[in-house]
Amino acid sequence: MHLMKPRETDAPFVGAARAVGLAAIGASVLGSAALLHVTPVMAQAAPKATPVAAAELAAPPAPPAPPAIPAVAAVPAIPAVPAVPAVPAIPARPARHAHMVYGHDGVTIERGQTGYRHTWTGSDGVSITVTNDDPNEPTPEQKQRWEDQSRRAEAAAAKAEAMVNSPEFKARIAKAQEAAMKAQAMVDSPEFKARIAKAEEEGRKAQAYVNSPEFKARIAKAQADGARAQALINSPEFKARIAKAEEAGRQAAAYVNSPEFKARIAKAAEEGAKAARMADSPEFRERMQRLQRELDETGDRLSRDIPDPQPAPRPAP
Repeated sequence: MHLMKPRETDAPFVGAARAVGLAAIGASVLGSAALLHVTPVMAQAAPKATPVAAAELAAPPAPPAPPAIPAVAAVPAIPAVPAVPAVPAIPARPARHAHMVYGHDGVTIERGQTGYRHTWTGSDGVSITVTNDDPNEPTPEQKQRWEDQSRRAEAAAAKAEAMVNSPEFKARIAKAQEAAMKAQAMVDSPEFKARIAKAEEEGRKAQAYVNSPEFKARIAKAQADGARAQALINSPEFKARIAKAEEAGRQAAAYVNSPEFKARIAKAAEEGAKAARMADSPEFRERMQRLQRELDETGDRLSRDIPDPQPAPRPAP
């Protein structure tokens, strides 16, 4: 199935036509007002009074004449309306085609305005039909290009259809369906539901423990201990102890790096080296051997001069 929707190429021309139409309507309204202009109205003078007889004077006085109507000022002339420019010709809109083509098993169904059909036989002997908005016969180059596009599309479609109908693809689909059924069976199994229920129960227990007074009391105690530790750390006494320890550390480092301490260490190392050399010397070994012989001889003399102690008498039974 292929759906074609051509691009709207006439949108700018339609907008220009609408603007010019609105200008023409305004000009017609102004022209009507010019044709229906009001002519000036001149004021008429009141008639002069004539002498009357004495008898007429005795008669009741006539009603006073109405006041004169003031003259109406002339309406100014309406300026001429400029000529409306000619509306540019709107190019002809290309034919639109709500076009749907569906083909399968040698049956082609077309729906909507199909445009101009061009049919010819391709180089492989297969009939090709192209529908477009051009009534002219396509050129050989266009036919060749469309034929190549058709071959590529057919090859891609055949490849996709072969892949869909292949045993490997069908086996993958069957395997996926089997896995989905196993997953659904596992989800619906009593064991899985029991695990879900157990997890939900454990979650409820954990929530109840978190909301329990004991847990809240432990949290409050931990917060209080932390506040006390923070207060201790920020106290002047603790800061003084830390400063004293840091000062002692600096003094120890200064003493260790001092020339006096290094001299003492060097002297002790030298004395140790001298003692090691003396212990390994023949004279020291000879002295140690002589002392050992003297100790052995003294032990032998003491053994000869001092009798062995008599055993204690046994008590009578």
